[in-house]
Amino acid sequence: MANMRGNLLPMMDLHGFLYGDNLEFDPRRQRLLVMNHQGVYAGLLVESVLGMKHYWREERLDDVPEVDARLQPYLAGACRRGDEHLAVFSPWKLVDDEQFMNISA
Repeated sequence: MANMRGNLLPMMDLHGFLYGDNLEFDPRRQRLLVMNHQGVYAGLLVESVLGMKHYWREERLDDVPEVDARLQPYLAGACRRGDEHLAVFSPWKLVDDEQFMNISA
């Protein structure tokens, strides 16, 4: 738990949820992504953030590149630019997952 601007923010290790083992603590690289979706206010601890890219609508695709099966339910299509074909992770799909919402069970 964290206090963010007076609100209690539950924090979850995304790697731990997906793969069952928590990340090693490296504060120089790890980031907390804060989301607020349908009344769910939470932080996702991620291993690192490499940057932000912007894509045109024409670069959006429905076909997702091959990725780990544990990520599949949380993907919202992909983007392609040149040889780059990247899956798009959706934190909103994660929040809609009953397993994620009952993570303490």
